[in-house]
Amino acid sequence: MKNRTLFYYLLALIILSVLTYFVLRKSFKKSTLKTEETSFSVKDTASVYKIFYADKKGKKILLERKEINQWVVNEKQLAQKDLIDMTLQTLHNLSIKSPSVKAARDNAIRELATKGIKVEIYEKDKEPKIFFVGETTPDELSTYMLMEGSENPYLVHLPGWDVNLRFRFFMDEWEWRSRLLFHVKPENLKNLTVRYPRKDSGNFTITKVGNIFKLEGENNSNEEKIKNYLSMYGSIYMESFIKTKEKPLLKDSLLQNLPDCSIQLTDDTEITTEIDIYLISGNPDRMYGLAGKEKEPVTVQHYVFDALIVGKHVFF
Repeated sequence: MKNRTLFYYLLALIILSVLTYFVLRKSFKKSTLKTEETSFSVKDTASVYKIFYADKKGKKILLERKEINQWVVNEKQLAQKDLIDMTLQTLHNLSIKSPSVKAARDNAIRELATKGIKVEIYEKDKEPKIFFVGETTPDELSTYMLMEGSENPYLVHLPGWDVNLRFRFFMDEWEWRSRLLFHVKPENLKNLTVRYPRKDSGNFTITKVGNIFKLEGENNSNEEKIKNYLSMYGSIYMESFIKTKEKPLLKDSLLQNLPDCSIQLTDDTEITTEIDIYLISGNPDRMYGLAGKEKEPVTVQHYVFDALIVGKHVFF
């Protein structure tokens, strides 16, 4: 009995020793990675106020926080909130998978030098974090990254996600731009005009007079119906921007024709948002649009805009 007890005691001691060895070995291995070379992740994304990307083709993306949940891309356009959220989450979750193996190190450095995306992260009361994003491994589960000033690239991934990290660093301004067109509550509206240039009827203008909304030229309109209609302008999105290089003649072609509908909204700060809408023959899902004073070609969806394209008879 004593021999058996001694045997189990020694066995438990051996197992504990082996486990301790591997734990300490793993801990030591992690501790040998230089912190300044591996600190790609951003722990406090709420403190990030600016993000800058630049690639070797001359493309640049500047993202700046203007309000808590509002960012601007390249100092001129509102950025998509969902992409900003994804970017901040990605930066927060970046994790070192392993150092680059010696056999791949030189090639990884060459790729970073010729094809890398430079990333600059600006946080309040901290020095900028600057690193380069390179190509992915053949299985696309890890991405080579190199901290500025370091000579040692690392394989970085998102734990629990099988994603190509390079695709998280968008270099196309069009992808960053918000599709939000109208974002005005009824109480912040000054006037709204909806016109149908191809028709002789249906046009209307709603004006706010004091705290009352009036349908111009009409005395018997239903204000409650007007308010319900205006409430839809609180969050109206376009589907997509149409790049000029994809359809170079589209804008000129649309401008040569009368729009099927024109919407112009002015808020109480005198900011005017407008869009001209053109039906697409045979397409039940979407329409073309020319948005803003610059008349940018866009697509809009019927299920979003059809509720806005009404005649003034609906307000009685």
